[in-house]
Amino acid sequence: MRGLCLLPAMRQVDEATAFHLRERLDADIRTVGVFVNAEPERIRVLCREGVISVIQLHGDETEETARPLREETGCPVIRAVRVQDRLKLEAARNTFCDFLLLDAWRGDGYGGGERP
Repeated sequence: MRGLCLLPAMRQVDEATAFHLRERLDADIRTVGVFVNAEPERIRVLCREGVISVIQLHGDETEETARPLREETGCPVIRAVRVQDRLKLEAARNTFCDFLLLDAWRGDGYGGGERP
């Protein structure tokens, strides 16, 4: 899968760029939109338009956000969980998603790992 990063970050692209990139890719390539606390309607539009085929929720989205996105778009949902401690890891087991991504904890932001 190829990812289109749609979160406030160095690798962020706007919707127009995402549409342009999708047009240039082979139709068989599955694309992943990465979102941090984005408006659900923004995600729905990108799914409906075929820009992304997989939704990755990387923020503080709730079950009330994730489940309807999956049901309404038919796109699989990846939930990124920032693992701070054992309790957070155990709680991740009950998270609604098709795929679970365990991410490093950073107290100052999302995405884990070091920033250049």
